[in-house]
Amino acid sequence: GWTADGRAVLATVERDGNTDIVALPVDGGRAREVVRTPARESGARLSPDGRFIAYQSDEGGVTEVYVDTYPAGGRRVRVSTGGGVHPAWRGDGRELFFWAGRRLLAVDVTLPAAPGAVRVGTPTELFAARYPDALFAMYDVSPDGQQVVLSAGPAPRGRLVLLPPGATAR
Repeated sequence: GWTADGRAVLATVERDGNTDIVALPVDGGRAREVVRTPARESGARLSPDGRFIAYQSDEGGVTEVYVDTYPAGGRRVRVSTGGGVHPAWRGDGRELFFWAGRRLLAVDVTLPAAPGAVRVGTPTELFAARYPDALFAMYDVSPDGQQVVLSAGPAPRGRLVLLPPGATAR
């Protein structure tokens, strides 16, 4: 994901058998660590206002989705319960989407205007689909959160499916 000012992109780097999240300046400058722990972090997506980061980590033994402040972390909140991967923000930052197995879930998110704790609601299942197990997200959500585009099969013969609200893709 690009930073709001367009000066860096968030990336996953592999080191010593783990993965961490860094910000890579587009001017070729030195990468800055964003999330680095002994666990595997990946899938970083910045909130639309650029003040928060959503990502996945297996720090607790199960891969879960988290939200933290950006660029300086320290107020991390777990979003998923029972596993989650590949977070994606709604265009206004008030909702976060993620996959738990073959289920796409959405959760309301309240991002504080001033430094403070992020509040998350209870995840709600939107639909089930054959979501491929992949290193990178194989879907995205429209800015209004009303449509989802996803890969419905392995490349190169996969197909993209656009799902309106309430639809089922199995």
